[in-house]
Amino acid sequence: MPFDRDDQGRWQLGREGGHYCARIVHAGGDASGRELVAALARAADGASHIERYEGWMLEALHLDAGAVSGVRLRGCRGQGMREIEASDVVMATGGIGALFAATTNPPGADGAGLALALLAGAAARDLEFVQFHPTALDVPGMSPLPLVTEALRGAGAVLVDEGGARLMPLCIHWRTWHPATLSRAGSGRTSRPVAGPGWTPRC
Repeated sequence: MPFDRDDQGRWQLGREGGHYCARIVHAGGDASGRELVAALARAADGASHIERYEGWMLEALHLDAGAVSGVRLRGCRGQGMREIEASDVVMATGGIGALFAATTNPPGADGAGLALALLAGAAARDLEFVQFHPTALDVPGMSPLPLVTEALRGAGAVLVDEGGARLMPLCIHWRTWHPATLSRAGSGRTSRPVAGPGWTPRC
């Protein structure tokens, strides 16, 4: 994967929230995720044992005597349906973060894959744990919300509530926080805790 490098050929390391030194590699500036998916796609296309179907969504899991025997795919561009036999199916569904009213997760992370797995009899655990990106720009009417990069906190920003009080305690790490404030330009509002005003961060 082509990570960003400086003029001397060294990795351009960035610093993110909670870090006390620059240690994060990036690709294409802030497009690391896109570059990663592109690199994986190139590797899959170059592997003779892999068939990649782009632009298709999982519609159903087929069962035979209680075991998964294949899948049905639906084309996202009007290609119709496609049936594929399979002795094993590994699902990487993207989670359920898009079910929440305020999220940076893409619309496709709506739990549909999880629901299909449960219908097929898959065992589930720890469903109460949902990963969120910790910071987003609160833009009314926009979904998903624009993601606010952790590099801002790495550069010295701190999270504050509408009264200017820090959301995260100083005791998490003495090197983490710096005297800067993360705020939305042109607004008196800065940030709000996900769990409501009664939420108390712990060390």
